[in-house]
Amino acid sequence: MKEAPVSEIVSRHSAGLRRGLLAAGAFGAVFLGLAALRTRQPDRPTTAPRHAVVTLPVAVPTVSGGDADADGVPDSRENALAVRFAPIVVHDPAETVYPMGVDQFLGRTSLWLYDDDCGPDFILPLGPVTQSTLFHAAGPTCGAADPINSSGVRSRRKQRTFFLEDVAPEYRGGNTEHWPTYVHVYANDRDGLTIQYWRFYAFNELIPYHGGDWEGFHVVLDSRDSVVELALIGHTDIAVRPPTDFRWDSAGGVHPVVGVARGGHTTIAGVPPHGKPHRSSRGPLVNFGEKTRPLNGQLFLQYSGLWGSPGTFYQSSGYWGPAFNETAIRQDGFVVAWCRGTRNPERTVNGVRECYPNRESR
Repeated sequence: MKEAPVSEIVSRHSAGLRRGLLAAGAFGAVFLGLAALRTRQPDRPTTAPRHAVVTLPVAVPTVSGGDADADGVPDSRENALAVRFAPIVVHDPAETVYPMGVDQFLGRTSLWLYDDDCGPDFILPLGPVTQSTLFHAAGPTCGAADPINSSGVRSRRKQRTFFLEDVAPEYRGGNTEHWPTYVHVYANDRDGLTIQYWRFYAFNELIPYHGGDWEGFHVVLDSRDSVVELALIGHTDIAVRPPTDFRWDSAGGVHPVVGVARGGHTTIAGVPPHGKPHRSSRGPLVNFGEKTRPLNGQLFLQYSGLWGSPGTFYQSSGYWGPAFNETAIRQDGFVVAWCRGTRNPERTVNGVRECYPNRESR
C-alpha cells in the first residue's frame, strides 16, 4: 500500500480541471436555480489528511463454453443479433465531437480521487490508466470515515469519487468515420432479448458543458425476435418509442436509423437533414458482456467513477459509464439504463450485483 505525500494533494483549480470549470462558470447564474450546489460545511477541515490509495487487482472470472458472460444467452446468438439490428447513426452535419473508443480516451486522460468536503477540495492525481489499472481503493477522506473504491462504489452527488480528467480540447473530436459501438445483450421480461447500443463521447458541448458522455438506446425484442419497442436513453429520462417511429434499413439486417442531437449527443428518432450516417454493423461492434463478467477485455464496465472532471455544478461534472449510468436510476440504486426490463434483476456473481452499485458514497 503506497501512501501519497501531502505534496500530491493539489488545488481543485489545477490546469487540467480549469478547462471544465471555466466553461460551466460563465453560465453559473443561469443554472443556480436548476442545479444542486455542493453544500459547504463551515466546520469542514481546512487541510486534507495524509491519504492512502491502493491499486486493486483485476479479477474477472472465466466461464468455459459458449456463454462466457454467464447470462444465459449464447455469445454467438448475442453477436448475431447485435449485427442484425445494428443501428445506422446519423450525426448533425454541424457536429464537432464524434464518438471514440474507450482505449483511445484512456490514453489521453488520467485517474484522480476527489472529495469536496475538504478545504480546499481534496484532489489527488493517480496517474495514467489503462482498462486493467482503473481500479483503486481509498481510505477515509475529510468528509467521511468509510473507504471507497472505483470498482463498485458510486457517488450519488459526485462529491466523493474517483474520476477521469477531462481531455484537452484538441483530443475531444473523436472519429468521424469509424468508432466502436459497444453492445450489451440480456434476457428480458418479454420472453425475448434486449440489445443495448452504446457510444462514448469525450465531451458534451451542450450547456452545461461536461466531460465523459455515454449515450445509447435499447432495442427490445420479443420471443420471436420481433422489435417491440426502442428505449432512447436521454440525459434525465428514458423515452420509449414504437418501432413505427423510426426509419429502418433492410440491407444485411433490420437496422433502425437514429439521429444524434447536436452537442448533447442523445439518441433521437428524427434524423438530422444532410447528416453523416454511420453503419454500426461495419464496426467495430464490441460485445462488452455483463458488468459481473465482461467480454472481450472490456474491463472498464466495472469502473464506477466519473468519466469527466468535477465541475461547478452536478450537471457540469463528468457522468458515469453504462453499468452505473444515471438516467432514470431508482432510489434503491437500480441502474435502469443498464438493466431495464431484465429477466433477472437480482443477478449476483461473487457478491457483486449486476444491476446495482455495491455501495454509494456522497
